[in-house]
Amino acid sequence: MKSHKLRLGLRGRITLTISSILIITFSLIAVFLVRNVQNTDIKNLNQASKAFASLAAQPIGSTFSIYQASGTLRITQQIQSLTNLDSNINNVGIVSLSGATAFSQNYQPAIRPVTIGNSFNPVYATSSDGLISQIVVPYLDENGQHPYSIAFTVSSSGVTHDIDHQINDIIIFSIIGLIVCAGALYE
Repeated sequence: MKSHKLRLGLRGRITLTISSILIITFSLIAVFLVRNVQNTDIKNLNQASKAFASLAAQPIGSTFSIYQASGTLRITQQIQSLTNLDSNINNVGIVSLSGATAFSQNYQPAIRPVTIGNSFNPVYATSSDGLISQIVVPYLDENGQHPYSIAFTVSSSGVTHDIDHQINDIIIFSIIGLIVCAGALYE
């Protein structure tokens, strides 16, 4: 039995070489764009979450100080009015200096215990991909005392959805570009 080898003429070899170069180029561009989009979205989410937490901690802490003995309705209303401004914050809690949760807007996701709750600087817990998952901001009352901290749980679902959507768009456009280039080279 005779084996058949694929023989390409000069035009076929040139087309194959150029197509291979274009596939590699489009693949590298796609990988670069995906990583760039991921890094930018993560950076933007982290910056927005840090800014929100630093601005919202004082009003939440003041409201908790005033209304903690009379129930949680007013505290919940104040927290809800602030968290409506940032959809990435999915839980707010008041954490004592010992790390115990004194108040939680929602019980899921739970506020993780804070080992440095008495810190006078914000504490950030990050996931393996660099996204901030929890921010703990110290609350200082009008006398400068630090009775507790405000913990914000950050949801990454919005940024993950955006990244996935952009990845799909980049892949689709890369495939379309490859098809167009292959069609132009084949003629």
